[in-house]
This record gives sequence, C-alpha cells and structure tokens, in this order.
Amino acid sequence: MAAALLTSALTVATPSFCQQSVPTPDPDPWFGPDKALHFAGSFALASGGYALGVATTNERWVGVAMGGGIGFGVGALKEGLDATGLGDPSWRDYAWDCAGTLLGLGVSLAFDAALRGPNP
Repeated sequence: MAAALLTSALTVATPSFCQQSVPTPDPDPWFGPDKALHFAGSFALASGGYALGVATTNERWVGVAMGGGIGFGVGALKEGLDATGLGDPSWRDYAWDCAGTLLGLGVSLAFDAALRGPNP
C-alpha cells in the first residue's frame, strides 16, 4: 500500500519537462525536395530574362531589370496563387526563388562581362 501511494505521488509530482515528447516534423523544411525546383526555376527565368533584355537593347541594366522582374515576379505570383488556395504558400519557397534569381543575374552578368568586356 505504501509503495503504491509513493508511486502515485511521484507520478503526480513529476514535472512536465521530464516527460519525453516526440517532436513533430517540419512540414516545410528549408532543404525539402521542392526547394531545388524553386531555386533552379528562378535561376533559369532570371538568366533568360537577362539574355532577352541584353539582346533587345544591348544595355546591361535592362537585362538586370528584365531578369530580376521575371525571376522575382514569377516567384511572387506562384506564392500568391498558392495563398489563394491553389497550393501551399511558403515564404521559404520564395526565399529560394529570390536566391535563384540573384544567382542567375550574377552568373549572367559575369558571363556577359567575360564575353563582351566590361564596357560593351
């Protein structure tokens, strides 16, 4: 009887932080499989937009503006459509879109400067 009373008293007195709980998995991990698609898609859109802008005007700033507008814009549009119920909106997805856009513009500028020189 004394052992049962002691066991029940210890069970009630045990703090909640001593109880082990299973952590729930992150539904939108930073390195999920869709993040590479966001990055690569934005990279391609920004690079293509830069090439289109430079090909039509021969001005680098136009290429950067066009590539950035397309890369950032399509990523924002996709997340906006997801927010209306067509998917799962994620600011992490848009962060990868921004990273892909910025790297795509940087690589495009570097190739352009290497091919045409610093002042075309």
